[in-house]
Amino acid sequence: MAQRLAPKLATKYKLPQSQLEEIFAYDEAERLKRQELSAKVAHAAQQRYSNCRCDWEAVAQELDMPLLECLDLYDASQSSISPRSFPKLVDWPDEELQLLQQFVNKNFNSMTTKEWRLVEIYMNVKQVDCSGAYTLISSKPMSPEVADLISKYREAGLKWKDIHSRFTIYSTHDSLRASYKLFTRKPHSMPETGKKYIKWTEAQTDRVRELIQKHYMPGSVKPVADIVKAEFPEKTENQVIGKIRQIVYRAYIPYSERDDVKRLVDKYGEDWDRIAQELQITTKHVQRIWAEYQSHSKHTSVWTENELTLLRKCVHKGLDFATISGQLGTKSAPSCRYKWRSLQARDIDWIEVGQKLNRTVSACKNAYFSTARSNRLQSSADHTEVVSREVCEQYHKHKCVDWAQISAAVGLSQRVCLEANEFNEGKSHWEYDPDAFSQEMADRMTQFIKSNYPYPIPVNYQAVSNYMWIDKNDCYKMAKLLDGEIDWTRELKERVVALRR
Repeated sequence: MAQRLAPKLATKYKLPQSQLEEIFAYDEAERLKRQELSAKVAHAAQQRYSNCRCDWEAVAQELDMPLLECLDLYDASQSSISPRSFPKLVDWPDEELQLLQQFVNKNFNSMTTKEWRLVEIYMNVKQVDCSGAYTLISSKPMSPEVADLISKYREAGLKWKDIHSRFTIYSTHDSLRASYKLFTRKPHSMPETGKKYIKWTEAQTDRVRELIQKHYMPGSVKPVADIVKAEFPEKTENQVIGKIRQIVYRAYIPYSERDDVKRLVDKYGEDWDRIAQELQITTKHVQRIWAEYQSHSKHTSVWTENELTLLRKCVHKGLDFATISGQLGTKSAPSCRYKWRSLQARDIDWIEVGQKLNRTVSACKNAYFSTARSNRLQSSADHTEVVSREVCEQYHKHKCVDWAQISAAVGLSQRVCLEANEFNEGKSHWEYDPDAFSQEMADRMTQFIKSNYPYPIPVNYQAVSNYMWIDKNDCYKMAKLLDGEIDWTRELKERVVALRR
């Protein structure tokens, strides 16, 4: 793959092909070195694993490496260790909570996804559970005096890191900032008793769409919002802006582009490369325009009684909303999901609930849907546990996995099983080698992705990894290489800069 791409990249970056091949060789050597270290870390972690956790301090001491570097090099696919799940704070043992807080406070000043991944490896608890528990145990209440001081510091131009040095009671500057913003947030007033939100009618939506086509200029919704607000004075400003954004950002495509794409699809079929070349835009842009054109032409906003009946039946059968959207034919998957949620909450008197709990209506709704989402996540976690256990048993028995049998055993579709499984033992690695490259394997993976995740649906590489029984990261990298992309690592970029000087 590197040899095939070298001439194209040499022309693009104005480098001799020999120098670019030297860069590839250097990057390959660094990759092999990291892979060797990763295997050592995984083996040492497996040896030091006991009581549901790995003694990472002992691993770091054994390999004579910094603790965080060991955690970063650890590859879960080379180990049979599986992270635990503590979705609720009460599920955490006290000593584990104390260890979590000590580890984060000692090693990190601010938290990103990368840092939480290291915390997950260290604690052997899922990343989302670690971040949720840490947020709850590290949050401190904000007093009016502290809030006034912080406001003065912010007005003087001090950064949050500098302010945090004056209030060390907060574990990080992120938790200090979150507590301050929560304390200074303006409370929402309760709506008038009996006043209900009036939905936009179909005629009103069509009128707003006409005004958008006539007055909207890309970059700002404020000018057209003033015009719409003047025509519909009974609507609030937030309702108007929300409706405009719904139309503009989800369905707005210049009619000239849409018509051009439709004309060329009628002429050439779905030959996206040819259409993109003729319109002088990217292939993905063409596919996005066509997908949104089809959505705009087929989908309707009004729900009929037959559609609602079919929606209820499909949900009770356990179908996902993407499948339900395909069966309805006139509604998108997000529309089906939002409609089902609204049906669930339709019979609730939110004003009465808000008054009894002394909370705003929006706060009650948010708490309701947040709880519903937690229940869905718990259901998803249950699926993951059941599917992973079934896959583990079948793999240890036959040294292979038949997804049709897994689907029949757990009562879920094959795609759900592929996306839910977290058992990774025995997965092979797939590194590009020009002499041993298998085009058959590449075609098999490409066909699976196109069949199950057509554009614009994002690819679930966990499902691809389970289908191919190959490491997830290797599947991702190979898919990008087959798509003509290169993984520009920091070392590779530094090497390019050095050669161009």
